[in-house]
Order: sequence, then C-alpha cells, then structure tokens
Amino acid sequence: MDPLLYPSQLAASCYHSNKGLLWLAMKLSISTRELVMVAIELSEQMIIFDRCLESWLDSTQKSQQKSQKEGNFTYAVHFLIGSFCSDGDIHVAHAALCPLPATAADGAGDALSRTLDDEWIADNAEKVTRILPGGIHVVGLIWFSERKLFNDQKSMLTRALGRIQRTNNLLTTLSISSVSDQMALVFNEFPNGKPTGLIIDVVRRGPDSPTKVSFSALEWVSVISNASARICLNVPTRSKQSHFFTEFLAAIRPFAQNLLSCPLMLINGEIRDESEQLFKDLKKKKTDSVEVQMFIDTCENKENICEPQIATNLHEVSFDIEIRAAVPSRSKVGAVVAAVKHHLLRNLTARAELQYESMDIVEEGSAAPCSVHQMPRPATTVLHTHPAILLSDYLFEADTIEDAQKNFDELIGLKTSLEHIDEGWERSLEINEMEAVRAPLDDTPIVNFKSKDDDIGSICTLLIALSVIMAVVGVVVYFAIGR
Repeated sequence: MDPLLYPSQLAASCYHSNKGLLWLAMKLSISTRELVMVAIELSEQMIIFDRCLESWLDSTQKSQQKSQKEGNFTYAVHFLIGSFCSDGDIHVAHAALCPLPATAADGAGDALSRTLDDEWIADNAEKVTRILPGGIHVVGLIWFSERKLFNDQKSMLTRALGRIQRTNNLLTTLSISSVSDQMALVFNEFPNGKPTGLIIDVVRRGPDSPTKVSFSALEWVSVISNASARICLNVPTRSKQSHFFTEFLAAIRPFAQNLLSCPLMLINGEIRDESEQLFKDLKKKKTDSVEVQMFIDTCENKENICEPQIATNLHEVSFDIEIRAAVPSRSKVGAVVAAVKHHLLRNLTARAELQYESMDIVEEGSAAPCSVHQMPRPATTVLHTHPAILLSDYLFEADTIEDAQKNFDELIGLKTSLEHIDEGWERSLEINEMEAVRAPLDDTPIVNFKSKDDDIGSICTLLIALSVIMAVVGVVVYFAIGR
C-alpha cells in the first residue's frame, strides 16, 4: 500500500469488514510516512434464515404470482419463528402464514375491510406463541407484496410487531422482564425480489436499522428439565374488573419473580458462568441436548414475623411439568437458563389463557364455593426440519390428537401424521382426585410464627435457666471435691 495516498483514498483502500470488526487505516504524517491501524468494533445484527427456507421462499413467490394473475390477494404476511441469539443475530427456523380475516375475501367490502390490521396480526401471533417452547419465539414478520403497498403498510406492521412483543413478554415472563426489545421486519418485493430486512426497536421507537438477510445451516439443541410446585396465595380482590386469567397471573407472579431473579442452575451437573458459550467448540459437540437443574429461593422470612390476614380470594396452583426448551447451538449459557424459565412460565400462562377462553361467563355470589380448574393437557410434535424444537398444543378432556393435528396445520402450517403426535405427557385427574382437591382447606394454622419480642423473651428465659443450672452444677462439684 502506498502511504502517500490522501487520507480519504487511504481509508477507502484499506476498508475491510468482517462480522464484528471494521479496520480503518489512518495516515498521521505524510512526511514521516507513519501509519496507525485502528480497530473499531461493530455490532452488526443479521437476520439469518435456515437454509431450508430458501425453497419455501421460492414457492411462496410463485404462489403470490399465481394469486395476482387470478385477481386474488396481492399480499401475504408470515410469522417468523426462531430465536434471539446471544450474539445479537436473529435466527429463523420456520415461517407460518398469518390467516386473512373473512372480510378480506368479500368483494363487496371497502378497501379497509380487505386489508390486515395490527390487532388481527398480533392476535394470531399470540396463538402461535402459545405452542412454542422456551427459547423459541415469534421473532418478526415477513411481508410479500409490491413496494408501494409495503410502504403504505409499514407503520401498521411496526405497530403489529409492538403488540407481538408485549404479548410475548406477558406469556413468557408475565411482563416482569423483556424477551427482546427488537423485532425483525423482512420485505420480499413482488414478483422476484430478494428479501431485505429491518431491525425495529419496538420500545424506544428509534430509526429503523437496515440489516442483512442471509441463509445458513442453523442448528438448535434441546434443553431438558422438569419442575413441580404448589403455589398458594391470597389474591386481594381488585376494585376494577378481574377474571380468571388475570387472577391466575396475580397468583403465580411472586413465584415468577423469584424464578426469574434466581441465578442458580446446574448445566449437565455443573455450575457455569452465564457469559460462557454453551459449546466451546461446535465441531467437537457430542450431544444434541443439555440437561438443566433449576433452583429457586425458598422465600424464607428471615425476620420470623407473621401478620394476621384473612384469606378472601385464595388461589392454589399445583403443577408437575416436563420441560423441553430449545436454543441455538451458538448460544451462551445465559440463554439456556432463560429458555428453561421462559418455557415453564409460558407453559402455565398458555394453558390458563386457553382455560379462560373456554369458560362460560357465570355471575357468582360473594360466597361462591371452591372451584377447581384442570388445565388442558399437552400434545406434542417436533418441527421436522429441527427436531430439537418440540411444539405443544393443549387439549381439553374431550379433545383428541386429531384436534392437535389440525391445530398444528392451521397455526404454523405443519403437516404431521398422527403417529408423530405424543399426548402421553400427562393424564387427567380421576373423580376422587378432583374431590380431594375440591375439599375445603383446614382452618387450623400449620405454623405458628412468633413475633420478634416474643423471640427475644424466649432467648432471655433460656439463658437464665442455663445460668441457674450451671450454678447448681458448680456447687455440687465444689462440695464433691472438698470431701
């Protein structure tokens, strides 16, 4: 390289960019011909589609061309299903079509009734989110249309991404923390355009960040764990209107806060730092799954203080759940920890929300008897392109695996056979078990806590008694030695 080049020429000729690094050569002195190399670190995010989605993209484009020729819909939107990777990239494993409202096919309707809105997209994304395991989310949207229509709908799509992000947080963390503030928006121009991507910060609502969209062979690993607990909490009656789902969230919220804040976990029997890579060398990776053992704080009242309370709205939640989360193989340990916690909470909230949606609205008196709700049971199948990703539909007592097969097809476009659906994870409660749960709680207190003053008084009494005993023993020993 000629060091006598002008600074602008020099910088242009020395520009070399790889992921994460940008090298700039700057000339400090022409007379001395000295050069200084400055390394500036970049955090360029990428939207990476799994290699198998290339053929899906081609077939979707052809389908759009056919629809336009027939005078049907000239646009389509799909949910991008994948993970927010530890390095900042967004990995996409699957794409699911967002259904169109019934009014979209009504030729007599106006233009507004024939288009999508952000609420419709977010509501359907919520249904998809409920069947996804921990570590897997609706990470964004891909829109197929002509450029002008995309520009017209971009603000609506941004609002939809904001709604999807908030719903994901509610189901996955009870909105205690955020899974990710950034979402992907990919546009594929009709008829034969290449996908272009944007990273949208749906919280801060800053300028959109154009980003590269690429295809690569992606891999996910299964995260295996289990959890069981009995949560009992008095939920204060709210002045505003409440219902089963909101009270369920209130009942498990202290447990969720405890779970999300506790960092203690064993990864394959070892304590590991959350900043470590899960697999230090992917080429030497010998397993496609990791086992995680969770721990939580016992929430012990260290001050030993009890305040008398009357339970007016007592909720008891019992569960014993097998956890099968999934994370990208390039993840850090922290992503594994989060995936397990997110899976457990989403499993609970998804079932409770479905239970609430299936309930008939009944006006109950103030002295309503104890009611027992048996949550729907899971029926699972794997995403055939990535077997580490286990999807869960939830069935009520009268539902069958045929219903699960239909839901997998309608929600994420997954064609699966009945032989590949497993509903043997849990069983329904027997009648006698339901009656035992419905039995009234014993009013006798299980533990009697003492106040701090009583505690101090007991200690003083014990010390005085020990002093008297020691004095008596000393006198006896003295006379015994004297004799």
